Amino acid sequence: MPPKRYSAKRSSQVAPSQSQSQAPRASQAAPRASQASGSLTQRRRRVVEEEEEEEEEAEQEGGDDGEDGGTAELERRVALLVRLALSVEHTRVFPNGGRSFNTVLLGANHSLRKVFGLELVELMTRAERDKVGAGGTNDEEDEGRTGRKKNKAGASSKTYILRSALDPALVTLATKPDPDLGAAGDLDLERLNSKNKIVNPDEEETVAAASRAGSSILGWDVGGEGEGDWYNVMCIILGLILVNGRSVADNTLRGLIKPLGLTPNAEMFLPISNHRRRMKFPEFLTHLTKLGYLERVRAATAIGATQQVKKRGRQSQATAGDDEEDGATTEWKWGSRAHAELGERAVAEFMVEFMVERAIKDAARQLRRNAQTQGGDEEDEDEENVERAERNEREKDKAALEARAEKMREAMMRDVERSAGGHLSDAGKGVGAG
Repeated sequence: MPPKRYSAKRSSQVAPSQSQSQAPRASQAAPRASQASGSLTQRRRRVVEEEEEEEEEAEQEGGDDGEDGGTAELERRVALLVRLALSVEHTRVFPNGGRSFNTVLLGANHSLRKVFGLELVELMTRAERDKVGAGGTNDEEDEGRTGRKKNKAGASSKTYILRSALDPALVTLATKPDPDLGAAGDLDLERLNSKNKIVNPDEEETVAAASRAGSSILGWDVGGEGEGDWYNVMCIILGLILVNGRSVADNTLRGLIKPLGLTPNAEMFLPISNHRRRMKFPEFLTHLTKLGYLERVRAATAIGATQQVKKRGRQSQATAGDDEEDGATTEWKWGSRAHAELGERAVAEFMVEFMVERAIKDAARQLRRNAQTQGGDEEDEDEENVERAERNEREKDKAALEARAEKMREAMMRDVERSAGGHLSDAGKGVGAG
């Protein structure tokens, strides 16, 4: 006996409520089914209409609250996506003409220097970094055309970065104080403080106003919280690695930086361009490693000990795991980016200048105290003669301090070079200006 078909009949009777009142009633069951279906349809329509109204209200509220900010942010993200898509589409610049790379690189660096003050340089390989300080590789003929030492075997890291190509004299001039810049920046900060009762230091408007409030064109200390702090800490870490023979054990490094407050729980502030503004100090070291400024390697003694117990099966795996967690078996070295952007000599000069400046300030303070003590015994002399004598004495003291500072710099640079275990290398010079 064939089954009864109810679905077709019931589906043919389903209609909106208005059509139900006009259609004839064929049976008693059909109106009940159509009424039930009509009520379900009405409820569904009401739910859909309510959801659409809620979405429209949410869009209107979002547009009213931050219409300008939302539009600007959307346009910025659209531009970033377009730029990413175009760059990925044309990633292979030399699909069939790799031999012309050198010529194209020269032209690209010429444009980068002229327009942006940047240059494209190739990073060192690990083998080249290990040879730094060995001596005999600092000749002009051995300089790589892309800022790295040439390897006789022809190996290449095939990794390039952009770095500043500004002349050091220009950077020094841009860091000199300018009263007009400071006054204009202070007005911006006052306007911002009067506009908002609570100023968020991470907001772009606040960072821009703070950067204009600097006393020089390149205001390193006013670029927002964390703009310069991380760089200073990185230079200190690189300097400690340098004076410890270009490599330092992890536990030794942590002991050296602990008096500076750089403990595992210390919080580091990063520039506003970074997606994470704050991180703990161990994460900060990992961040520098990912950027290429630092390199964390296994110590040679730990590698030898691990190889001796490799034949013991699972025990060797446990030993290797323990070694990775032990600070005495891991070492910190300079990364390729530190060699390309900074150079050992620049970091050594940074450390020496810091120590010499403190020593000269202490010496100048002692000279002022001595001058005040001597001045108390000459109250009966002519005031004009006393001022002239003090002026001459200050000039002599200044010249003596400058000479003393220069001698200290030379002596400290020799000490740093001796502690590093060899001559100090400079940053790569990059491609010659064409």
